[in-house]
Amino acid sequence: MRSFLRRLRLVACAVLAAVVGGCAVITPPAPSDFVGAAGLTGSPEIAAYEAQMSAVLAAYDLQRLRYLAGLPDDPGLAEPEWLGPVTGPIRDQADALGAARILPFADLTPGPQIWPGRWRGAQAVMVLTDGPSVQGVPFRLPDQNSLTRELVFRSIATTEARIEAECDDTVRLTYPGDSGERPAGTPFAFVVPAGERDRTSITLPGEGGGCRLSIGYRGQMPRHVDVIGESAADPAIAALDQRFDVCLEPTPERLDPLQAAFFAGRWMSQTCAMDVGDPVLLESSRDGYNAKIEALTGARLPDSAFDEGNPDVPLDFSNAPQLDVIWLSYLDIKADFSGAIMERALRYHAERGTQIRVLVSEVLELPLDLAMWERLAAEFPNVQLQLFTWTAPDHAPSIGRLDSLHRVNHVKMFVTLARDESRSRAIVGGRNIHDGFLFSQSLDLSAWPELQQYGVPGELSLRYFSTYKDFEIEIRTPEAVRTLAAHLGSYWQRDERTSLMRPFSVGTTGPGSGSVPLTGARHFISVPFLDNRALERTWVDLIDAAGSKVEIVTPYLNPTPAIEAALERAMARGVEVTIAARVMLYGDLGGRLMTEMNALFVERYATRMRLFEFQQPDVVLHSKMLMIDERLSVVSSVNLNRRSFLHDTENGVMVLDPAFYRRLHVVFEHYLADSYRLEPDSFAVTPAVRQLFESDWVRDFF
Repeated sequence: MRSFLRRLRLVACAVLAAVVGGCAVITPPAPSDFVGAAGLTGSPEIAAYEAQMSAVLAAYDLQRLRYLAGLPDDPGLAEPEWLGPVTGPIRDQADALGAARILPFADLTPGPQIWPGRWRGAQAVMVLTDGPSVQGVPFRLPDQNSLTRELVFRSIATTEARIEAECDDTVRLTYPGDSGERPAGTPFAFVVPAGERDRTSITLPGEGGGCRLSIGYRGQMPRHVDVIGESAADPAIAALDQRFDVCLEPTPERLDPLQAAFFAGRWMSQTCAMDVGDPVLLESSRDGYNAKIEALTGARLPDSAFDEGNPDVPLDFSNAPQLDVIWLSYLDIKADFSGAIMERALRYHAERGTQIRVLVSEVLELPLDLAMWERLAAEFPNVQLQLFTWTAPDHAPSIGRLDSLHRVNHVKMFVTLARDESRSRAIVGGRNIHDGFLFSQSLDLSAWPELQQYGVPGELSLRYFSTYKDFEIEIRTPEAVRTLAAHLGSYWQRDERTSLMRPFSVGTTGPGSGSVPLTGARHFISVPFLDNRALERTWVDLIDAAGSKVEIVTPYLNPTPAIEAALERAMARGVEVTIAARVMLYGDLGGRLMTEMNALFVERYATRMRLFEFQQPDVVLHSKMLMIDERLSVVSSVNLNRRSFLHDTENGVMVLDPAFYRRLHVVFEHYLADSYRLEPDSFAVTPAVRQLFESDWVRDFF
């Protein structure tokens, strides 16, 4: 497989050279080389997984070639004739393996497996500080499934850091002063200036030893830090990050269209169907926040703590669980009351050696927000911080530069793994961690200069404040939480350069397929610009399977053409479509423009759908739900807008269970009770905005 992909790239380069003047204009795709592991185990499960992984890489090759050629991001559009010699062989590879990907393999052993193959570039950021920091704790460098490991240095120190290093393998130092290889066992030194961000790094082989660092600051004794691989530091957590699952699937003849859509294999990363018990519905903002605080501290904040809005409110850790790992993945985590309390709870566990992983979108974090998390990561080597960014490939078309500015992490998930598994928790839904999801107005935080004051007038400022009504579910079933942790781990351990993540499940059929329960829950993670827009196809499949009802909650009404066409088909066959939304988005970032965008949808569909405007004063209905035929429900981060299906990473839980639908529908009815039915002329649209949104190119950014 490795040599096959390389040959494809050479052919691509040769053809492109002949057609467009060489690879300096358009380079062929170059995902991380895939090193197979079938020879290590010989198991049919590993072989099946690697066939699926190969299909993902071939599809990525195809999609990136199209992107570099400046073609629209629509997998249904044919390539121009001149590109056919390049994409043809790759498409054949992707299609051939894609059939195996979508159709289950036969007679595999169901259950969790470990994949030892190597395919990606791994990266971790060491935050340097001349302030307080814990000594004697090793820094873990991710090596799960990696071909290379890159240690990047980011300084928040007030003085330069003088670093002496010695590594067990030959490494490459990337350094403004003197880049190049450094032999194994040979000491070398370099300087990271105060405040320098991500310009200096050490790249190690994907497997092997680590490094020993001596870090000195002016006027201080040197600090010694051992850099070791995560696999050696904690084999159990490393194995969780390398997990994939084999799903025993029901026989197709047992499935109606909605069940078939639920159990379908997809390019998008998803778990097997699993039992999640009776998830806790977190409808109120305080319940949503307190679920996370209780998972960390063992106690809820009293109402008085919220009423006072004091970030220094005492926290009760007397019943705190012992946690092995904590994951937080959000669009943003703010340095306000919500973020400050969360940081204090995480600090308690950091002091006790818990591995903590925090993932946020860099573009939405203001300097004080970043400073809060970088201080924590600098003080505790067991706190890892990822700032999600997407960088356009070399020689990408000009639109790629715009994509780099606005593609964000929209995977919203909180997971803790406790020593007492009954205290492990997973929370999924639409909330971020900031005060807009907790308070009706911004707090006065002027007494805490290290915190960010939100609520500044001006809707295009990142210091804006808006109040959101949102929804999450909390899963407590130990095995389900562990599966969700492993799935989020596979996203955390994605390829650093491309954001490509490996698949998480492989389907199989066998003797037990006739008795597989036709209910359950599946968690999905979408990277739409790398997985052939599988999330969009999922929504289309679910809507196309509807026989009577489609019910949606969303703050935005800007579906992709494919999803809009699916809604049209549903209504044409008599399906009732009901949407609860907040059309008037004043107060949200860019809310005036978003409001008129929503109004255009209302104009088109208010006479054919049941459209409702949520009308709690100054509150944005921010929940994201999709319900089909009173049987299938999706609680997720996914908005009904093109950003979710074209640009942003997303996640959610899809539940096929009428009992869960009935519980969720009570929340839906609460939204409708606070809403009024819309008419086509309920909102005015200015001529300028109407003309602006006639362009699909513009709509694709919203």
